[in-house]
Amino acid sequence: MDGIFSHESVDYAGIRRPVLVNRIFDKPSGMRSIDLSLKGNQEIVLGYSHDLYGILMKKLSEFSIEANSTPDEEVRLIAMLQEFIKIKKLLNHKQ
Repeated sequence: MDGIFSHESVDYAGIRRPVLVNRIFDKPSGMRSIDLSLKGNQEIVLGYSHDLYGILMKKLSEFSIEANSTPDEEVRLIAMLQEFIKIKKLLNHKQ
């Protein structure tokens, strides 16, 4: 699913990916990573993680009870889950 959405269009029910997260994911290999031990950086990523989790759970619940779903809804749900997994890995590694 990587590449289906450009960073400008990553938006989940009004939650947009923070610029800091874009910079982390877009950094070329070998470049100095962004320090997530800094309180401000960690708060941005944690806040995004919590917001994304809330939207993901809501959308997953809606998806599970709907009789019919559209391919677009399925793709967005998969993309949202992948985004959440990437953020969780980022927080666990605390670059």
